[in-house]
Amino acid sequence: LVRNAYWFNRDFDFYRGRHIQTIKTSTHRWAIQLSCPRSAGASYVLAAGLSGVRPGIQLQDGRRINLNPDQLTALTLNNRLPGAWNPGPGVLDSRGEALGSLDLRALTPPPGGLRLPIWIVLVVLDPTSPSGIRYLPDTYVMRI
Repeated sequence: LVRNAYWFNRDFDFYRGRHIQTIKTSTHRWAIQLSCPRSAGASYVLAAGLSGVRPGIQLQDGRRINLNPDQLTALTLNNRLPGAWNPGPGVLDSRGEALGSLDLRALTPPPGGLRLPIWIVLVVLDPTSPSGIRYLPDTYVMRI
Protein backbone atom coordinates (compact mmCIF):
# COMPACT_ATOMS: atom_id res chain seq x y z
CA LEU A 1 0.00 0.00 0.00
CA VAL A 2 2.74 2.51 0.94
CA ARG A 3 4.69 1.60 -2.17
CA ASN A 4 1.76 2.70 -4.35
CA ALA A 5 0.84 5.78 -2.28
CA TYR A 6 2.72 8.01 -4.72
CA TRP A 7 0.16 7.33 -7.43
CA PHE A 8 -2.67 8.64 -5.26
CA ASN A 9 -0.89 11.83 -4.23
CA ARG A 10 0.83 13.33 -7.25
CA ASP A 11 1.95 16.34 -5.22
CA PHE A 12 4.29 14.16 -3.13
CA ASP A 13 7.74 15.00 -4.42
CA PHE A 14 11.20 15.13 -2.86
CA TYR A 15 12.97 16.44 -5.95
CA ARG A 16 14.46 19.79 -4.88
CA GLY A 17 12.32 19.34 -1.76
CA ARG A 18 14.54 21.35 0.59
CA HIS A 19 13.69 24.94 -0.22
CA ILE A 20 16.59 26.57 1.64
CA GLN A 21 20.02 24.97 1.65
CA THR A 22 23.30 26.45 2.82
CA ILE A 23 26.57 25.32 1.32
CA LYS A 24 29.85 26.29 2.91
CA THR A 25 31.97 27.86 0.18
CA SER A 26 35.00 28.75 2.33
CA THR A 27 35.88 29.56 5.93
CA HIS A 28 32.99 31.52 7.49
CA ARG A 29 31.21 31.87 4.10
CA TRP A 30 28.07 30.15 2.82
CA ALA A 31 25.97 30.18 -0.33
CA ILE A 32 22.24 30.17 0.43
CA GLN A 33 20.43 28.23 -2.29
CA LEU A 34 16.69 28.86 -2.64
CA SER A 35 14.38 26.55 -4.55
CA CYS A 36 10.63 26.93 -5.06
CA PRO A 37 10.03 25.27 -8.45
CA ARG A 38 6.31 26.06 -8.53
CA SER A 39 6.97 29.78 -8.00
CA ALA A 40 9.22 30.57 -10.97
CA GLY A 41 9.50 34.30 -11.60
CA ALA A 42 7.94 35.25 -8.25
CA SER A 43 9.41 37.85 -5.90
CA TYR A 44 10.71 36.69 -2.54
CA VAL A 45 12.07 37.97 0.75
CA LEU A 46 14.90 36.29 2.66
CA ALA A 47 15.58 37.10 6.31
CA ALA A 48 17.39 35.62 9.31
CA GLY A 49 17.12 35.70 13.08
CA LEU A 50 18.82 34.51 16.25
CA SER A 51 15.71 34.18 18.47
CA GLY A 52 14.23 30.90 17.29
CA VAL A 53 10.93 30.07 15.65
CA ARG A 54 8.27 30.11 18.38
CA PRO A 55 5.81 31.73 18.63
CA GLY A 56 6.65 33.24 15.24
CA ILE A 57 4.48 35.65 13.29
CA GLN A 58 0.80 34.81 12.87
CA LEU A 59 -0.62 35.77 9.47
CA GLN A 60 -4.21 36.84 8.83
CA ASP A 61 -4.81 33.78 6.61
CA GLY A 62 -4.01 31.37 9.47
CA ARG A 63 -0.45 30.53 8.44
CA ARG A 64 2.55 31.33 10.59
CA ILE A 65 6.03 32.57 9.69
CA ASN A 66 8.23 30.42 11.90
CA LEU A 67 10.70 33.08 12.96
CA ASN A 68 10.81 35.31 16.04
CA PRO A 69 11.74 38.76 14.75
CA ASP A 70 14.78 40.30 16.39
CA GLN A 71 17.54 42.81 15.56
CA LEU A 72 19.12 40.46 13.04
CA THR A 73 15.75 40.00 11.33
CA ALA A 74 15.37 43.76 10.92
CA LEU A 75 18.92 44.07 9.56
CA THR A 76 18.64 41.19 7.08
CA LEU A 77 15.08 42.03 6.01
CA ASN A 78 16.13 45.58 5.16
CA ASN A 79 19.45 44.44 3.65
CA ARG A 80 21.47 46.52 6.15
CA LEU A 81 24.43 44.12 6.34
CA PRO A 82 26.11 44.62 2.96
CA GLY A 83 29.02 42.30 2.49
CA ALA A 84 27.82 39.97 5.24
CA TRP A 85 24.24 39.25 4.12
CA ASN A 86 23.15 39.04 0.50
CA PRO A 87 19.52 37.96 0.06
CA GLY A 88 20.01 37.46 -3.67
CA PRO A 89 18.12 39.03 -6.55
CA GLY A 90 14.69 39.11 -4.86
CA VAL A 91 13.09 37.27 -7.79
CA LEU A 92 13.18 33.52 -8.42
CA ASP A 93 14.51 32.56 -11.85
CA SER A 94 12.68 30.52 -14.51
CA ARG A 95 13.39 27.32 -12.54
CA GLY A 96 12.16 28.88 -9.27
CA GLU A 97 15.67 29.24 -7.88
CA ALA A 98 17.85 32.03 -6.49
CA LEU A 99 21.15 32.36 -4.67
CA GLY A 100 22.00 34.46 -1.63
CA SER A 101 25.04 34.42 0.63
CA LEU A 102 26.31 34.82 4.18
CA ASP A 103 29.88 36.00 4.78
CA LEU A 104 31.03 36.30 8.40
CA ARG A 105 34.77 36.73 7.79
CA ALA A 106 34.65 40.39 8.90
CA LEU A 107 33.56 39.26 12.39
CA THR A 108 36.77 37.21 12.69
CA PRO A 109 34.98 34.24 14.29
CA PRO A 110 37.08 31.86 16.36
CA PRO A 111 38.16 28.52 14.85
CA GLY A 112 35.06 26.35 14.68
CA GLY A 113 32.76 29.36 14.29
CA LEU A 114 30.55 31.26 16.72
CA ARG A 115 28.52 28.15 17.58
CA LEU A 116 25.27 30.10 17.35
CA PRO A 117 22.12 28.85 15.62
CA ILE A 118 20.72 31.15 12.97
CA TRP A 119 17.25 30.67 11.49
CA ILE A 120 16.67 31.61 7.85
CA VAL A 121 13.20 32.20 6.45
CA LEU A 122 12.08 32.48 2.83
CA VAL A 123 8.77 34.11 1.92
CA VAL A 124 7.53 33.97 -1.68
CA LEU A 125 5.32 36.98 -2.36
CA ASP A 126 2.03 37.24 -4.25
CA PRO A 127 0.13 40.54 -4.22
CA THR A 128 -3.13 38.71 -5.08
CA SER A 129 -2.98 36.55 -1.96
CA PRO A 130 -4.95 37.80 1.06
CA SER A 131 -1.77 37.89 3.14
CA GLY A 132 0.46 38.91 0.22
CA ILE A 133 2.33 35.60 0.60
CA ARG A 134 2.14 32.88 -2.02
CA TYR A 135 4.39 30.30 -0.43
CA LEU A 136 6.02 29.90 2.95
CA PRO A 137 8.50 27.00 3.10
CA ASP A 138 9.89 25.63 6.34
CA THR A 139 12.36 27.79 8.25
CA TYR A 140 15.95 26.59 7.92
CA VAL A 141 18.33 26.46 10.88
CA MET A 142 22.11 26.36 10.66
CA ARG A 143 24.94 26.80 13.15
CA ILE A 144 27.42 29.55 12.35
